[in-house]
Amino acid sequence: MPGKDSKYIEFTKWRNRGRGTMGEFKFKDTVENLKTNLLDNLGRWVPTAIAANGIINGIIAYILFITRGGYTKQIQLVKEYGLFGAYDEKFTTGTSQMIFKGVAGKILLILLVIDLIILLIQYFEETGIVRKVLMIIDLVVTGAVSLFFNRTVAEYVTFQLIKNTGIDISDVGMVVVGIWMGGVALFIILMVITEECRGIFGYTATALLVALIVMPLLILFLENVIPIATGIIAIAIIAIIAIIAIATLGESVGGDTQSTSSGSAGSNTGTYSQKKYDHVKGNTMSTMNNQKDNRPAYETDTNPNHHYIADYRSFGGIKLFKVHDSMGDYIMLDNSITSRKICNLKEAESGKHKFYRRENGKEINIAEIPWK
Repeated sequence: MPGKDSKYIEFTKWRNRGRGTMGEFKFKDTVENLKTNLLDNLGRWVPTAIAANGIINGIIAYILFITRGGYTKQIQLVKEYGLFGAYDEKFTTGTSQMIFKGVAGKILLILLVIDLIILLIQYFEETGIVRKVLMIIDLVVTGAVSLFFNRTVAEYVTFQLIKNTGIDISDVGMVVVGIWMGGVALFIILMVITEECRGIFGYTATALLVALIVMPLLILFLENVIPIATGIIAIAIIAIIAIIAIATLGESVGGDTQSTSSGSAGSNTGTYSQKKYDHVKGNTMSTMNNQKDNRPAYETDTNPNHHYIADYRSFGGIKLFKVHDSMGDYIMLDNSITSRKICNLKEAESGKHKFYRRENGKEINIAEIPWK
């Protein structure tokens, strides 16, 4: 039994020793993996933080726009100026610039610097001497040229160039921008052609696209949705009016063309010989003279002093009255709504003015007209 106990104790020690070794090995392996993949992990986390910073700040900026009365002001401008006016006041940059200004801008800059450091560490660990030298030159030149974006530095350097060399660089700003853009382009090319940096650089570019372009444009659109909508309605109204005007003008031109064509056709048709035309005209006039005119008297009578009264003395019809007046008696027409003077009584009695029933042309005697 003692022999068996001693063997069991030794086995237990050996087993526990093995477990301790395995535990220590796993911990060390985890630490080594963390150190090895730290740059890769940071290369994903930092761009994610950049994009999240832009999104969160965009939401905050939009909420501030609403609470500060941005929409209220735009609605008031629409009420005051209507659909067609004051768009220079209706449209606004609002709070969209807050995404990359102030505290939000500083946070974004810090994250971007951290991400740049990660990219450069990864780049210098994985590239050869030639690419390292190119990157160093690019960073030095681009950094030096970036100082020119400070107005004081730009003016000082330009002044010294003119004073000491006689070179007049009147458009130094364009030169500076050109060199700076070339440096940025070289940096992008070096990152893209380096396989170990390509993935992290892609994450960074996507994050900057979201934070600096997509979110500001989205917030700008949301803050100007009212003037955009009213502008679309105004354009639609103008388009409808223009279409109606064009259609009306087209119908008018078409009618004139048709009339002209008809006139031309009539002119072409009237190419009879003069002799035949005179013969037809003579026969037509003869027929018209011999034909009895069946039109009613009020249509054929051209005397302005002959008055044809419709529905004379019928219910709701027109009535005539003789009226006494200090300036002279006269004949008055009354249609139950208004009344007016027709002529002097003496003129009617002398026959200068005569009155007829319109429906049958029968004359109305002056003696039949009652006094009012």
